[in-house]
Amino acid sequence: MLKIFSTLIGGVGVFIFSVYLINKSMSEELLNKSDKLIKLTNTPFKALLVGLFSSALTQSSSAINGIAVQLADKNLLTKKNRYYLVMGTNVGTTITAYLAVLGYIDASTFFLILMPIAAIILAVSKNEQIVRRAFFVCSFLMIFIGINVISDSVPKIISKIDITPFTDGNKLKLLFLSTLATAVCQSSSVISLIIVMLGHSGAVSIDNAVFLIMGANIGTCATAFLAAIGKSKKGKEVAVFNLLFNIGGVAAFSFAFATGLLNGFINLSVSTDTKIALFHTLFNVVSIIFVIPFTVEYKGKKSKIKPTSQVG
Repeated sequence: MLKIFSTLIGGVGVFIFSVYLINKSMSEELLNKSDKLIKLTNTPFKALLVGLFSSALTQSSSAINGIAVQLADKNLLTKKNRYYLVMGTNVGTTITAYLAVLGYIDASTFFLILMPIAAIILAVSKNEQIVRRAFFVCSFLMIFIGINVISDSVPKIISKIDITPFTDGNKLKLLFLSTLATAVCQSSSVISLIIVMLGHSGAVSIDNAVFLIMGANIGTCATAFLAAIGKSKKGKEVAVFNLLFNIGGVAAFSFAFATGLLNGFINLSVSTDTKIALFHTLFNVVSIIFVIPFTVEYKGKKSKIKPTSQVG
């Protein structure tokens, strides 16, 4: 039993470490090129896309939201653009759930075969640009190693431990536990990964997974609040908006679940793990549509944006 637990913890560790490496390399590059980043986010739609793709690449909305807090703190983004940047990160981070589903497909072994090739290139290349790209590829491929280890361990643990106290159908309890777990580990990616795997093994139904995923979205807001400590009012506004964005989504989808409006999705004839991944995306996309009317700015006094400069 100890071996199974240690293997699971090791898999989670590999996954978190790979995400950390990606975050570190991508965050530093984004901050070093803050002028270009600000130009790319000069309209709400562009800001949304930048948030989406950068969060998908780094496998973490937390890192990009932290950057958004810094940019907002230095008044380098308009209020509307930084809000759209945050909304984009919430959609981009849902890619992790799809990677978890992909980890169960034989095609994922192809990615693992590429690992030693990328590692050799990283070790022998003298070209700085090639080294950076090889480093990113190695870090990204490590995600699949972590996923494979976790996916092998979860069914074994479920077969030996009764987890029904944590999946007994009490929706508020599931929401709270997922929120707490995500806030503690500072990553919705890890929690959504585990939820997908629990769904794949049949330990969690889609009804319960819906609330676990929503809890993970609220819990990840803790990182933005930590990043906002000591920042200006504008920096704190990013963290507050992120929280209100997710709470609004939870309220809307809880209502949809209670009234049966979500039954069409719940009854889709696809596997539970795929359905969980789809719901994670649906939750954030619908939340964006719901929030957009509230982001309309007053057209009187326009926000003054300081000249672009490097963010320290």
